[in-house]
Amino acid sequence: MSLFLLDEQPIRVTHVIAGLELGGAEMMLCKLLSASDRQRFEPSVISLSTFGPLAPRIAAMGVPVSALGMSRGRLELRPLGRLARRLASGRPHVVHTWMYHADLLGGAVARATGEAKVIWGVRGSLDPKLSKRSSRMTARACGATARWLPDRVVSCSERLAEMHIELGYDRARMMVIPNGFDLSWFRPDGVLRAQGRRWLGVGTQELLVGIVGRYDPQKDHSTFVRAAAEILRKRPEVRLVMCGPGVDSGNQELVTQLSQAGIRERALLMGVAQNPRVVLNALDVLVSSSAYGEGFPNILGEAMACGVPCVTTDVGDAARIVGDTGGVVAVGDWRALAHEVLALLNMGPEARAAQGDRARARIERNYSLPRIADRFQELYLELCTQRALA
Repeated sequence: MSLFLLDEQPIRVTHVIAGLELGGAEMMLCKLLSASDRQRFEPSVISLSTFGPLAPRIAAMGVPVSALGMSRGRLELRPLGRLARRLASGRPHVVHTWMYHADLLGGAVARATGEAKVIWGVRGSLDPKLSKRSSRMTARACGATARWLPDRVVSCSERLAEMHIELGYDRARMMVIPNGFDLSWFRPDGVLRAQGRRWLGVGTQELLVGIVGRYDPQKDHSTFVRAAAEILRKRPEVRLVMCGPGVDSGNQELVTQLSQAGIRERALLMGVAQNPRVVLNALDVLVSSSAYGEGFPNILGEAMACGVPCVTTDVGDAARIVGDTGGVVAVGDWRALAHEVLALLNMGPEARAAQGDRARARIERNYSLPRIADRFQELYLELCTQRALA
């Protein structure tokens, strides 16, 4: 048994992350903090850059959060000095880092300033042509140090784990803990469905096919647009719902794509959705058309938890998440994407609802937030027990 437990001291876990914007890793950190056992664990959060919109949410949980002010993509000594001082004064038992930059910098500083166990978090993959040069360089540096710097490397997906082992990460230190979902928050809800459809300005019986994600080459909206044109050719009554940062009528590039495909008038460009579960409940089918960079696409789990069947490209662990409750197609294959969406639409409302029920049951069985939080906390306990007995 860990000496920490014998002394009834909470285990201090400091999370180091590049920033606190509205991204998948950042949201998973928030969810993990919300589900943590505060009797046994004392968390804190350090952002290498700025606070971001998630900082107030974390602070509202009673979790100390600070920001170092490091510029994105730059190595600056003063913020690293501040990180060293905060780790030295906080004396964490575990330093849990999230994503490449925080893994490399946070892990190195933790090793230099104390005896904390170091956990790296692998959250996404890299495209050799489309990913940022700084990200590619940092990933290579992580690969070169991964066999001695972290005590454990936690990947959010099986596919990412294998990719990083090929990059030089130590298989013996690698483990997979997928993302988790709060099923009391993301759930099928008739009231939210009606509310979402009022917000969108559509009727209760209209068929809605949606995509939720920022406008970015990674999300590959162009493939969605091409698939949508084919869907509307066969089911012209369908409406398209497109949400996310940069996905609005001010995005001339996106508007031009929709216009050239002849479907602009059928597309609702809604920008950032303040309450994603309202949008998800309004949908009949959710599409994820990502081309690269996904480890564990959270939007799939959120939609499935709301009882919405999904069609996705085969990136990260998307196929593992969806299983037999939706459709999975090759990256960029808009024809197959359209075919799978049409198959769900043609089922009819009752069969599609049953498919949605099966999707939610799959999330509940494999990815419920309490189950995932327990796996992280068991890892913290395991590492601290090793340290205490060493």
